[in-house]
Amino acid sequence: MSTKLDHIIPYFSSLRSLTLLTGQSLSADTLVTLGNLSNLQDLYVHASHIDADDFAQAISSQPSRSFPALRSLRIRAQRSLFRVILDALPHDTLQTLYLETEEPVQGPSAWSPTFTLIALKAADTLIDLTLDQILDPEEMETSLSTSGTDARFALETLQPLCKLRVLRRLTIDAMLLPDFTDRDIDQMATWWPKLEHLDLGEAVADVQEHA
Repeated sequence: MSTKLDHIIPYFSSLRSLTLLTGQSLSADTLVTLGNLSNLQDLYVHASHIDADDFAQAISSQPSRSFPALRSLRIRAQRSLFRVILDALPHDTLQTLYLETEEPVQGPSAWSPTFTLIALKAADTLIDLTLDQILDPEEMETSLSTSGTDARFALETLQPLCKLRVLRRLTIDAMLLPDFTDRDIDQMATWWPKLEHLDLGEAVADVQEHA
């Protein structure tokens, strides 16, 4: 299917919105081909099976930035692929970003490189950011009990995102209760003065009470 798509996609040069949930059939080359659509503004794609190194190699031959007009990206993938795609984007075009991942439980520091790139690429444009970390309950319990790793989101986890100057909506669904205090919420308010919606799991109640 990917081979057929590679031949068909270039003919849709005026395409502005695309949802592509093709399971394992989507290849790194096809994702690169999508990045060449100069008018594509809205993309929703499942790419959990795509290796970040394969995509990086496929995109390395491109003469210019990928997804030049992309405003909204929703993607299910590994964090390593998030970073390669973000690195390939032009600066200050992305307005909405929805990241889904099914990777095993890791400490908060695992997100730092991804958050740093988000802030670098979309500091003046990103309005809506959602993080959906899908964890298998049994795997989560086993991992936490054996490694002792605290995988809860805390203020320092979000620190790289403080540069998102126009952020209005932030949603984090990580399955594990976050670790935020009232003082942390105060700090977030200074980071994102335009914020209208903040959903941090259980912490959303603190935001409402605080308001």
